[in-house]
Amino acid sequence: MKSPLKTSVFLYAMKHSPFTIDELMEGLIPQHGCERQFRVKLIEKYLIAYAGVNVIVPVEEEGSGILKFIVTEYGKQNINYIPQKILSEKYTVEA
Repeated sequence: MKSPLKTSVFLYAMKHSPFTIDELMEGLIPQHGCERQFRVKLIEKYLIAYAGVNVIVPVEEEGSGILKFIVTEYGKQNINYIPQKILSEKYTVEA
């Protein structure tokens, strides 16, 4: 089963924390790469929304200026809200 893009962003974050937007985009290409909504601007909106409710936290690497995102403890608790169909072994997020 293919999950919605916003859910895929959350699942990727859970599996690959810390990550950059570029890493996230590369990881979601196999599943969502051909969709019209799959663009950096929308992914940034999703990340800002998740940061706004304390699911993820943006952290800037010292010296390099690269922005990475880390899942918070509160964010890890939210995995319970994802339907079991999506979390089944048939659903995978590419590394």
